Amino acid sequence: MSHRPLPTTLQECDVIWDEMVSLYSGSKLEESKIRLPTKYTGAFYQLIYLFCHLQEPVHKDDVQTWIRENWISNCGDQQIRHLGPQQGFSVYRGGELLPNKSVVVGHARSGHAMMWDFNSVFPAWKNHRANALTTSDWETKKSLYNFCCATCGSREGEPNRRNSVYITTLQKGHRDPHGDMSDSNIIPQCQECNQAYRDKAVFDEQGLVCAVASPELVLNASIEVRKKILQILQKDSTLQ
Repeated sequence: MSHRPLPTTLQECDVIWDEMVSLYSGSKLEESKIRLPTKYTGAFYQLIYLFCHLQEPVHKDDVQTWIRENWISNCGDQQIRHLGPQQGFSVYRGGELLPNKSVVVGHARSGHAMMWDFNSVFPAWKNHRANALTTSDWETKKSLYNFCCATCGSREGEPNRRNSVYITTLQKGHRDPHGDMSDSNIIPQCQECNQAYRDKAVFDEQGLVCAVASPELVLNASIEVRKKILQILQKDSTLQ
């Protein structure tokens, strides 16, 4: 499917968004109470970019460059991978199986993603909104951390400690990446930390890594460490 030109003005964005809202109305997305993002936010532009490249793989860096150069100059990392499993839209990551049984180019962490349509729900999406943080809850949560990233300490609105080129934006980081969006499972993390760890680690309340959440960390370890891990697992009675 050939892509349509990306909008260059807010008026053009509004025209495309009106078309998307029309598709959303009465669709499985609306029935499942999947919420559309606020206009002119990062997620708003992400969805427009993907919609203009419907059923074509795109890379998050290209999406981020387009948003930064045209709409939000100080935007953080644009994590389009969350639009599917966490937000419910039919956005598939690299390596995932599409409705037509083909596979999106790349792999889970390649940065690639594809929007299939704008009326169906991502198959693995689970609605955790009943327990999700409200806007006021999120502000309270950030205040408990003095409006700083729990992991690196970067303060919201100030240059990021890990990458001073960017202004710190706090995101809802998952303590356990396989958990929901409830208060107990969320810590504030800057865009750099949230992107770096993705779904690789489990964090404690202080933002420190306390467990492995993905075999990728083990596979990236030295041969000595992997051998020690193997020895431990071989003695683990729960795995017998």
